[in-house]
Amino acid sequence: FRKFSSPTSAFRLGVFIGHSSTTTVTQDENSTLSQVELMDKESNTTISIQPGIEKHFAGTERLSPYIGGVVNIGYGMDNKREEQQEPNNSVGAKITKGGSLDLGLNAVAGFDYYVANKLYLGTEIGFGVAMSKDMTNKVSWDNVTGAQDGESNVDNKSTLNVGPNVNGQLRLGWVF
Repeated sequence: FRKFSSPTSAFRLGVFIGHSSTTTVTQDENSTLSQVELMDKESNTTISIQPGIEKHFAGTERLSPYIGGVVNIGYGMDNKREEQQEPNNSVGAKITKGGSLDLGLNAVAGFDYYVANKLYLGTEIGFGVAMSKDMTNKVSWDNVTGAQDGESNVDNKSTLNVGPNVNGQLRLGWVF
């Protein structure tokens, strides 16, 4: 979304909502060996918003170059279920629920080319800093003898990235 407050200044807002899910069979059922089918299931949901500002410069009648800044605020939710075979051929599972917090700041430069009065194609490049921090995981057990629920930071990480970012796409937009 982009809203011009003047002919040369615009507020922009990007929103991203994504979900992925994976199921992997880790053991086939085999009655001869008294094995049951086991699966690992993982899912991830990400929500982020990217508010920003743009300063547009005089180009040509159809070309509108700009520079700007964008803030990224994101939250990710991770769920993982790892099944294991228990005595008497029952299935137990370790369930891990966690997430991450993402923050970033980018300087961007781009252009819009107006193919019609209020219809444009555009692209941009940028340079910025991004930080991601995993949160403490909640670990629970389903039908596993002697296992205790708790919290874990195993495999958690935090990252800091500084560098260029390029949107390798053309953006199609229109002005309201």
